[in-house]
Parts: sequence; C-alpha cells; structure tokens
Amino acid sequence: MKQQLILCVLLQLTLLPRCSAGGSPSCFAGRPFYHFAPPQNWTNDPNGLILFQHQYHLFYQHNPFANEWGHMSWGHAVSRDLLHWQHLPLAIAEDSVMIFSGSAVYDSLNTSGLGGDEGALVAIYTGHKSGRQAQYLAFSIDGGMTWEKYRGNPVLDRELTDFRDPKVFWYEPQHQWIMVVALPTQHQVAFYHSPNLINWDFLSTFGPEGNTGGLWECPDLFEMPIAGRDDHRWVLIVSSAGPHQGQNGNQYFVGQFDGTTFVNDHSAELALYLDYGRDFYAAQTFNNISIDRRILVAWMSNWNYAGATPEQGFRGRMTMPRLLRLYPDDRGLRLRHEPMMDLSSFPPLIALDGASAEEINAQLSLLPAETAYSLEVDAAASLNLSDGAHSPFFSYRNNEQNLIFNRSNDASCFSHRDYAAADTLHLEDVFTGKFTLFFDSNSVEIFCDDGVCVLSYLLFPGISLNNLKMSGKSLRNVTIRSLHRP
Repeated sequence: MKQQLILCVLLQLTLLPRCSAGGSPSCFAGRPFYHFAPPQNWTNDPNGLILFQHQYHLFYQHNPFANEWGHMSWGHAVSRDLLHWQHLPLAIAEDSVMIFSGSAVYDSLNTSGLGGDEGALVAIYTGHKSGRQAQYLAFSIDGGMTWEKYRGNPVLDRELTDFRDPKVFWYEPQHQWIMVVALPTQHQVAFYHSPNLINWDFLSTFGPEGNTGGLWECPDLFEMPIAGRDDHRWVLIVSSAGPHQGQNGNQYFVGQFDGTTFVNDHSAELALYLDYGRDFYAAQTFNNISIDRRILVAWMSNWNYAGATPEQGFRGRMTMPRLLRLYPDDRGLRLRHEPMMDLSSFPPLIALDGASAEEINAQLSLLPAETAYSLEVDAAASLNLSDGAHSPFFSYRNNEQNLIFNRSNDASCFSHRDYAAADTLHLEDVFTGKFTLFFDSNSVEIFCDDGVCVLSYLLFPGISLNNLKMSGKSLRNVTIRSLHRP
C-alpha cells in the first residue's frame, strides 16, 4: 500500500524506464479494455469496495495531480458488470490529512446517526498526517455521489506511526461492527468492535504468522462456505511479502472467527498466497454481498517498480475481478479463483483440438492486431509461448510440474531487475495442465486449472496473439476469443 514517501521519490529518481517519459508505442499498448484504470494520473490500492443499489462502487488510492504517488485521495468509479466503469468525481480529497486506504459499509440501520431513515454509506479510512496514522470516517447520504468528513475525526487513534487500512463489516451474531486493521511493522492485525462505527473498543490481535518478510497491510476478513460441505470458515487476507523473495504479494489464512479472535486452522509457519505473479497487491473484497459470492480485486503492480513503469496519461490498474471459492483437498482448505467474465459470451476466433503447433501458429498469425484476448489450452505434456524471437515468456512441463514466467525479454523497453526476473512455480500433483490466459493491454493473468493458482503480471511491451508462437506436446482444446466489445 503506502510505503514511505522517500521510497516513492527514490523509485522516481533511480528506476526510470528506457522509453520516453510519456511512454512510447513500443512500451505502452494503450488503455486496458477490461481492467479498471483511472482516467488519468496515479492509482494504487482498491478502497471501499461495496455493492450498493445494484452498482459496484470502486474507490481507489489516487493522486489527482500527477502520475506518481502523492496527495493520496479516494478516486471513484461505478459499474453494473465489473467490466464497464463509469468514472465519477473525486470522492474523498486530501486536505491537511492524506486519505489512505480503507473500506466502506452500508449503515442501513443508521447506527452511526449519520444518515436518515435510509441509512448512509460510511467510509472508514486511514488518515495520514505528520507521520501519524489513525482511522477516520466520511459518509454519504446520496448513494456515494458526494461525501462529508465526520467532524469528530479521528474515531480510532493509538498515536502510532504505522496503523492503517481498516476493513469494516457487520457481524450479525453479536449485532456489532468489526474492524480489522494492520499493524504493519509488527506483522499483526488488530480487531476492534463498535455499536455505531464511531466508538471503537479493542478485541484482540492475530500474528505474526505465515510470511513475515515484509510489512503487513490492507487486511480483509470474511466468512465463506466450504464447497461441497455444510460448513464454513473465515478467511483473513493480508498484503505482505509475496511468494517471490523481495517482492510484494498477498497471503491468506483460513480459520475460525468468533467475533473476538481469529484462530488459524493451519500451522503458524504455513504461507498461502492468493496469487503467484509479481503484480498483485492490496487485494480487497466487496462488502454488502452474500457470503457465497466473495468478489476480489487487487492493485496490479509492484512497489519495487510501480513508480517507474511506462505510462501514457495514467499509471496503475486493477486486476480483473475474481470470484473466490473455498475448496477442500488433500492439503486442507484452499481458495480458488474464478474470473468474473463469462467467456461463453465471446464467440471463439480459433477453436482447435489436437492440432499441431504449426497449425495453431498459422491460425494465430491471422488474428486481428488486438490486445484483449483469452487463450484456453490443455497442455497435457508441455507448453511454450513466445514472440518467436526470444526465449519463451511462459512455459510448462508436465513431467516437472514447473511453470515458468520470464519477462527478461522486455528489458529493451523497461529495465528493472525485479521486473525482468524469471519466476518458477512448482505446481501440486493435483494440477492437470489446463490454462486460461487473459491478455489485456500490457498485462496477463494466468488461471491454472479451475483457478487453483493464478499468476498476474504486467507486460511491457504488451502481447498481441497474432505475434505469438506456441510450441509443446499434446496441445488440446486450444480456444482463443477476442475480448474487445463495446
């Protein structure tokens, strides 16, 4: 989320890409088609995700003035399908306090007294001022179109330098609001409860457990049913160090929450990750949705180079929204990801079964020069994807159960050691070799099998499938769809 300002300045000064300041056609493929991006300027964490009056509200960390981190405020957009977004005016603007990350709830019972008979939308966020962080409120009585800051702010202040990113939800068994908030340097999250969103009392802490190699930020806590069982568990998400050493990511814990404490079902040393790519951070789920539809969005970037990536009027984007499900297997309970996109509504441009790589590549070369495609393939033995001139940027070997993603070929456009590295992911034996890749302008998200693992990466330059070369053995059910549509 928010690293120290000095880090962001150093990123700007030392990690500049080789392409021009405004981006170049070879580096920047244009605005994404189905990933949210601000109309202009900088964005990072998704904030205040909530479904209200049949619209998904996405707030986000935003600098209204520049393509770099600073002047943190909440941008705002709404959507009815999570694919097409209407950009709205700035929701909560910086004044003497920067507006850091947080959440939004619908106070339908008007427990806060900030609304009328219809209640109010209430945003709970971290205010950052003079090296001190506390939790603040703002509220809206017109469906989120305009916001007023609570005059009694802050509502929770422990006089700490690092105390941020509150996620708030209504806990029905005890008829109270619960806040989970990060203690980043302690690798902990703290739980508080309130009857009215204004007066908060401490409950407990969780951590340190799992991966403690980096700061803990942007927590989320929610209940989920277990697929195929008449049972449920609670899932705690924490932004932290990721699966690749020195890189940010998101881990999750599965356990029990009784309104006071969270208890991890697994060993304290086990780290489970939401995503195995390098460009996935600050993941949050939508409030005001039933527990069997937990929809997640994350910031699609990496703090090691976020301030240096090529840009063209804006810098930063979100991942495509994903539906989470909790499944049991031989390892215990694990999350699976389902893209919130009905691929069956996009007619196939290519649909081949049992074709040779040469036949597939001949069809690929005939595709329109677009950037938004999906590629579905069953790679029973092996799979390589490349641009034809370099080593594969994506490869899979069934006999080794290793998946490799390599961006080192992009160095002529964007040079940074943490961007260009090759990542190897060892897949569990349950994996069958089926992939769905979602390409968009300057990004790819790779779903393994039925979402048992996902990898999210930025790509500079972007990949158009008409320049893609595919090789491998036992390539079956190759389907390609254009995702360009109004």
